[in-house]
Amino acid sequence: MNINAEIRQQLDQLNQKIEIVEVDRLTDILETTFSFKGSKIDWSKTVSHQYRKYDIRDSSLKDILAFVKQPDLYEYIQNSEKICYLNDGQLDFGLSFSPDAFFEMVQLLLKQIPTHHYFFSASPDWCLAITMEGDMDFSLAPEKVHE
Repeated sequence: MNINAEIRQQLDQLNQKIEIVEVDRLTDILETTFSFKGSKIDWSKTVSHQYRKYDIRDSSLKDILAFVKQPDLYEYIQNSEKICYLNDGQLDFGLSFSPDAFFEMVQLLLKQIPTHHYFFSASPDWCLAITMEGDMDFSLAPEKVHE
């Protein structure tokens, strides 16, 4: 069984409603909202950027969970109508889910897929990137989105 089939099977077993979304649709949302430098978001052109390293050997994801539970960051996650997920190509689909499923999805996806992960609001007001090299970035979308 390949990683796409494995993740789909695990998603089916969750008690959350998770929608499978075309990668191109989610890529378009990110690329029209955020500026990119090469293949990465240009965080210098975002608003209220926060950055932190995490220990890539920590399978409990303690550092990542602490980062996203910061009150100012967590508020954006919880107030999102839907959260979208993309990665750097390990899966041939993206995901959309409610904020209630966020922590369960972080645990599932980060433990199963060694890649760069992008979580963002469907609006899109914010983006959280978690890399397999131990970097975490969170930022609000550029001002033009908030006007």
